[in-house]
Amino acid sequence: MRVRLPFSPRHLLLVPLSAVMLLPLVWMLVTSIQTLDESRHFPPHLIPSGIHWENYPDAWNAAPFGRYFINSLTVTLASVAGNLVFCSLAGYAFARLRFFGRTCCSWCCWRR
Repeated sequence: MRVRLPFSPRHLLLVPLSAVMLLPLVWMLVTSIQTLDESRHFPPHLIPSGIHWENYPDAWNAAPFGRYFINSLTVTLASVAGNLVFCSLAGYAFARLRFFGRTCCSWCCWRR
């Protein structure tokens, strides 16, 4: 009889790896609610002395994030629209036109 583990052996590698990947995110969140002196202290404080929510409005007012958001939105929409137009045209051409290399061999193409 074969013993079945309650988890995959891959989890022995993936769980610690995910903890390592999440550590910078947790560190960023902890640092964002600390005071400036606490965030620059060495060795670092893992637990802040208090939660300072005023850091978020200060950061929001320090730079024109509204303009940054509009710029990112414009670039994203232009990229998506361009990909939709050009990729659909290329897909139509690949489906309809006969070109060299379309049927590369008999074993990898599902239709002739």
